[in-house]
Amino acid sequence: MTIDGEAGTQTVSEMIKHLGHLAIPNGHTNPQKNSIKATNSYVQLNLPKGGYQEPKSNEEKRTLIARDFRSDTMTAPTEEMFEFMKNASIGDDVYGEDVITNAFQEKISQLTGKEAAAFCKYAIFDDEKQNNQNKSTGNPDLANTTTCQLLIDAINSLLSLNTPFACPAVQHSVLCDSRAHIHNYEAGGIAFHSQATTIPVKPKNDHTLTLEDVQESIVLCDDIHFAPTKLVCLENTIRGLVHPLDEMRRIRDFCHENGVITHCDGARIWEAAAKTGHSIAELCEPFDSVSLCLSKGLGAPIGSVLVGPHEFIKKVRWFRKMFGGGIRQCGSIVAAADYCVTYNFPRLAETHRLARHLADRLVELGVRIAFPVETNHVFIDPSPIGQSSNPDSSYQAGEEKTRITRRY
Repeated sequence: MTIDGEAGTQTVSEMIKHLGHLAIPNGHTNPQKNSIKATNSYVQLNLPKGGYQEPKSNEEKRTLIARDFRSDTMTAPTEEMFEFMKNASIGDDVYGEDVITNAFQEKISQLTGKEAAAFCKYAIFDDEKQNNQNKSTGNPDLANTTTCQLLIDAINSLLSLNTPFACPAVQHSVLCDSRAHIHNYEAGGIAFHSQATTIPVKPKNDHTLTLEDVQESIVLCDDIHFAPTKLVCLENTIRGLVHPLDEMRRIRDFCHENGVITHCDGARIWEAAAKTGHSIAELCEPFDSVSLCLSKGLGAPIGSVLVGPHEFIKKVRWFRKMFGGGIRQCGSIVAAADYCVTYNFPRLAETHRLARHLADRLVELGVRIAFPVETNHVFIDPSPIGQSSNPDSSYQAGEEKTRITRRY
């Protein structure tokens, strides 16, 4: 045995050979295949109606889901996707031994133009790890910092940590859009997980943040009354609106000149690519790290990927384990994600066409469209026709708007 009880490869091999010659204890028998029978002690699952469903019932459920426009998270696995999942590899990803997971992470790193990628359970987890990770030194070169906790949703961004176990000597802030998920819809995760505060900024153009918006609100001074900004997080798309690539690059250049890291909450970056024709790599280029969700418009049942420099992702995996985010045999869910990237991503432009068609017809009825329809989101204000938005139908707290989402 080696230090800390870890067995070396050669030692393990010798142990296995030895175990093969051990005598079987008296009374022990090897059960025959399918010989184990349920006993009276077996407890049946008390499932609600529609628990385990026959294929026909699942098809009926998919029909209902197809008419549910609350969110693009309502997508459901298809039979083709299930086939991919059924034939997936079954290696242990915590040990980095699952073939499909490793190949998919390499595929995403190439697709985004980043050095490495880490598959995670969900995007919020990605961005908060990202925020924790990026809270170390403020150096815009992630590979040379201890920035690695940034992994739960682009909201737990840069804080100042000299070691992974020390509390930051100075509280830090993350600048983001006032409509950003990391600021509004993650239960205060950035403060809890990364000990950071957010600086919410409303775009003056009512569209997306500009360099001028960032310059007016960022905290670069060392005044003890303020929490210095160590990370700027842009959400692309946000409310279905696409950030102009040139503007994101301007923001990146300014941030790096001032020792501030950039992160993209790319939960719907696939939609931005489908809208603009830019490659995913082009949209990721202005950022030190990017979180890409797989379970929204793409339609995977679960999953998100965080990309960035090798050293950054190495530490991300450490934080993922610490946060309870490691998955053992995750090949099946990664296979579903790969199916969606391969086959559903090319179909997103059609959902944008459907969203615009819906908006045009609603305008004819007298409904006001609250935001420009650029991708798959339609935000409406039905008050002009005497209707009121149902607050239970939208998470836009305190706003008289309803979101309608089109998906594949």
